[in-house]
Amino acid sequence: MHRILRKCRAAAGFTLIEILVALVILSISLVTIMQLFSGGLKASRIAGDYTQAIFLAREKMEELLLDKEDSTEITEGDFNNDYKWQAEITPFSLTAGDDNKVPVEVYEIQVSVSRKDDTGKQVLLQTLKTVKKEDES
Repeated sequence: MHRILRKCRAAAGFTLIEILVALVILSISLVTIMQLFSGGLKASRIAGDYTQAIFLAREKMEELLLDKEDSTEITEGDFNNDYKWQAEITPFSLTAGDDNKVPVEVYEIQVSVSRKDDTGKQVLLQTLKTVKKEDES
């Protein structure tokens, strides 16, 4: 009889406490995995936004470099999507001595692109543009 009771106890299965502990461990693991996935998706979205802003800033910079006008001004506008831009063209002083001997004029171009929702993040590109001086004679 004693032998039969031992077999019944061994085949009884899991206790309620063991099942609850297993469920707690499983739920903590699932929550951690879900947070990792959501963090990865957020990082992917931020990288995509940054890449899009760089692309748009380079596009606007190329447009300004190809422009024949030599106006020094601040212009701004927005693209057809969620981004806005601001461009500033200013004369750049050469420190090579006498500026009159240099056959070109140099302008500094700054283009900044940011999201319209004002998250405070922006991309800023700078370059120099040389323009041949017109003969003053």
